[in-house]
Amino acid sequence: MSSLLIQNVRLHNDITDIFIDGNRFCRIEPGMSVYADHVMDGTGKAAVPPFYNTHTHAAMTLLRGYADDMELFTWLQDYIWPVEGRLTEEDVYTGTQLA
Repeated sequence: MSSLLIQNVRLHNDITDIFIDGNRFCRIEPGMSVYADHVMDGTGKAAVPPFYNTHTHAAMTLLRGYADDMELFTWLQDYIWPVEGRLTEEDVYTGTQLA
């Protein structure tokens, strides 16, 4: 098994290093100085703990009931995707708040 050091990665809004040996997270702390078989620069990246759903359709609450009596692909291609393509950042924010 090999080891991996991920440096300068964002975790819970802090910049830190993560050392993984084999399949175990061994240390998580900033400015770590350890030998690792592989070193990865995590600058601009985030380490996301497991079991967090980072993909949601909450903003689509705005489209609930819109053309919902269609076949799936007709509904998606002809109605939902065209509307989603015109949503603004503010629309997505408002839809998510509504959900």
